[in-house]
Amino acid sequence: MASSYTTALGKIRSALVTAVNTVRAGLVTSSATTFPRVEIGDVTEMKVQDKGYDVRMLYCNIDVISQSYGTSIDYAEQINTAIVGHKTLTVSGFSSIGAVVDNITEIIEPQEGSFTIYRIISRLEITVEPVEIPEVPEVPNTFTDSRDGKVYKTVTIGEQVWMTENLAYLPSVVGPGKGSNSTAYYYVYGYDGTDVDAAKATANYITYGVLYNWPAALTACPEGWHLPSDAEWTQLEEYLIANGYNYDGTTTGNKIAKSMANYSGWNTSTNTGAIGNTDYPEYWNKSGFSALPGGYRYYNGTFDDIGVNGLWWSSTEFNTNYAWNRILYYNSSHVNRDFNDKENGFSVRCLRD
Repeated sequence: MASSYTTALGKIRSALVTAVNTVRAGLVTSSATTFPRVEIGDVTEMKVQDKGYDVRMLYCNIDVISQSYGTSIDYAEQINTAIVGHKTLTVSGFSSIGAVVDNITEIIEPQEGSFTIYRIISRLEITVEPVEIPEVPEVPNTFTDSRDGKVYKTVTIGEQVWMTENLAYLPSVVGPGKGSNSTAYYYVYGYDGTDVDAAKATANYITYGVLYNWPAALTACPEGWHLPSDAEWTQLEEYLIANGYNYDGTTTGNKIAKSMANYSGWNTSTNTGAIGNTDYPEYWNKSGFSALPGGYRYYNGTFDDIGVNGLWWSSTEFNTNYAWNRILYYNSSHVNRDFNDKENGFSVRCLRD
């Protein structure tokens, strides 16, 4: 209780500071000799009452110091109005159920040749009690595919839960020379045959999983998971951009590739912020998405670009023959949105329903 209560104090004070700053906008507060000014004290515990649960009384001094009594009163009243609004504040499992402001006037005795200074203290008392926070079910960080026993690591990014590995479900396999934009086909990079066990024994299958044409990708994810739509890919990108996953820490522009990519397997690059560049190492795979450059099966019947790029299908069609996908390049700092022929074999990342 003590730890979460301490956290609550800090958050309540932050909320008060925000409210007071709204009122005191324009006041100079950088110097202790400048008037008028507003000073906000710490939020501290006043007392504890027992009503079957903990009830905390908090207080905070908010001082308005001015050379004019009228100015001090005016600012104090505005601040009182703002902070009493925190009666309904809820933070860290605590709810503010009452706020009372008690003004105390002090006259700071003038020194010879100086002005009289008035100090109005708004002593804010807040009664705080615990509130019931709904339990959020814990998301396990692994998932076992009951179809083949394969265990996948998962990561929560924003409100989405993603597999952090390419899907490896392989009910059948064909070589790169066989393709279709309507019949499901499954490929393993570098393997040209139809023996599933042999394909699964290859290093590329173990590292990069399976390449699926679009018809196969649509139904490849296990129960409880699905192939993400174009909009769901966009949701992931926008979350990462807005929450500081750009390689330079900015929150605008698409520079999140390095934060989505695994540390190894990519070709090298000298482009700033690119996945294959060793700059900004603290951002490598910061999101935990762990993208790998598994290459693809091209519709002309060849495998290409392992180590160069990773391509992942979305469930959203562009037209009859094409569907939207995402691409990460070794020499780029951003995620590419593109549409490609449904015959191509791309990787699949499953998203939890």
